[in-house]
Amino acid sequence: MAHLVGLGLGPELVAPGGRGYRAGDRVITLAPGPHGAWATSERAVVSSVDPVNGSLVAVTDDGRQLHMGADDIGKDKLSYRFAMTAHRAQGATVGSTYALADGGERELADVAMSRAKGESHVYVVANDMHSAAERLIRE
Repeated sequence: MAHLVGLGLGPELVAPGGRGYRAGDRVITLAPGPHGAWATSERAVVSSVDPVNGSLVAVTDDGRQLHMGADDIGKDKLSYRFAMTAHRAQGATVGSTYALADGGERELADVAMSRAKGESHVYVVANDMHSAAERLIRE
């Protein structure tokens, strides 16, 4: 079974659920850490991985080190941050945004699109161009 490969360098740690992490990967927590060690939706960069012990260290945007074991890095607890939901991205500033208009309505689109310092791109799925234009206007 193929697994997702992170964007970093060096040895790879394959987490429970199949995601691979390497030093340099940008990640986001999907659940709080044990005993409040970190909160949900914290953004960090992996600084080191230990494939033998199944653990990694990630550094948050404010400089804290998150020591994460196998129980902390499964696919329901840690993810890559290049594809965040608009809700998780609130408060973040990014170079460009790419949003899928998929029923979130205008308020959610505003949250997603206002994150970018540069360009914002919106994508919509529809059966034809007329339907796509109507859906884009509605959302």
